[in-house]
Amino acid sequence: MNSVPEPAENDRPLNQPETVTLDPGEQATVTYEAQQRTGGGFALPTLAMSKHPESVYKATVDDSEVIYPESAVPPTDIDDKAITFAPAYSFSRSLTCEVTNLSDARRRYTIQPIGFERTGEVNNGT
Repeated sequence: MNSVPEPAENDRPLNQPETVTLDPGEQATVTYEAQQRTGGGFALPTLAMSKHPESVYKATVDDSEVIYPESAVPPTDIDDKAITFAPAYSFSRSLTCEVTNLSDARRRYTIQPIGFERTGEVNNGT
């Protein structure tokens, strides 16, 4: 399945994996923010996170809108990288991902949003 909408030629790819190590009971928060201050925000078709039992996953955009409520399963596993949102989820400024380790063991989690940031530029072929 392809991303809908597809990125324009000048849009910036978003594919920034972040890995955190959590002790039992710890939570990590990873935030991705827009680099283009005059662009049209983000399109996010895929949000992948490492899948572990006894974990909680959550994602919000633009500081408060929940796009993935607290759940015991990630939006998609980091090994699968399946399309999570069809059409791609659109938002303006930031994506915040939270993961909590509820187990008794230390664990590594990778959070990987895959999408693009709209630059707002139009390529007219000149």
